[in-house]
Formats: sequence, structure tokens, C-alpha cells
Amino acid sequence: MNAKRNKLFFIGVPLALAIAFSIHVYLHSAYDYALLGSFIVASYLFNFGFVIVEIWLLNTRRMKEGANLGNVYLGMSMLKFLVFFAVFIPLFKMDGVQDRFEYFGFFIPYAICLVAGTVFLIQVLKKSE
Repeated sequence: MNAKRNKLFFIGVPLALAIAFSIHVYLHSAYDYALLGSFIVASYLFNFGFVIVEIWLLNTRRMKEGANLGNVYLGMSMLKFLVFFAVFIPLFKMDGVQDRFEYFGFFIPYAICLVAGTVFLIQVLKKSE
């Protein structure tokens, strides 16, 4: 994959997350919901950091002969889900209630980063054919 496409990825993913975060902040303020109480900032930062590591890892592994990128991608996805269940679920349940704001606060950036990682993997696999 060429540097121009990588640059577009490293600009596009933060831009998509920034737009989603702005909408999230607006909705939190429109419904008078505490922004920091739902761990939205931690969710966005975690998902952003994780997708950057995932893209970097896929990009470096593609150079190796016999690298099974699908397994690397699935392993990273599994690790992300394990972190979600080990860290974020207990944080969400601290107040005894898990509402839509907390749910969407994690899964909207998760979905954006999942699509970005999948598209990146598809592009890397197309290039390696």
C-alpha cells in the first residue's frame, strides 16, 4: 500500500471520529447528560488508539512472507472486545445503570474504527494479490 493511501487513512479515521465525537457532545448537551459520566472521551481515545495500532500492525505484517493478516485482524478484534468487557463494562456499571448514552458512547467509535480497520485490511489484501 502506498504512502498516499496510508496518509488518507491516517487523516480520514481521525476526521470521522472527530465528526462523530462532535455530534455526540452536541447530543449530550441537548439532553442534559453529563459528558464525562459516560466515559465517552475514554471510549473515543481507546478506539482511536487501537485502530492506529491495528493499521500499523497490519501494514508492517504485510511485508512478511506468509503473514496471515486475517488472523492478525481477528486477534486484534478479539483483544479489543476483551478490553471492552474487562474495562469498559465495569466502568459503565459503576453507577448501577447502563443507558443508551453509555452504550452508544462506546459502540459508535467502535463501529467507525471497525469499518476503518476492515477497509484497510481489504486494501492490503487486494494489493498483495
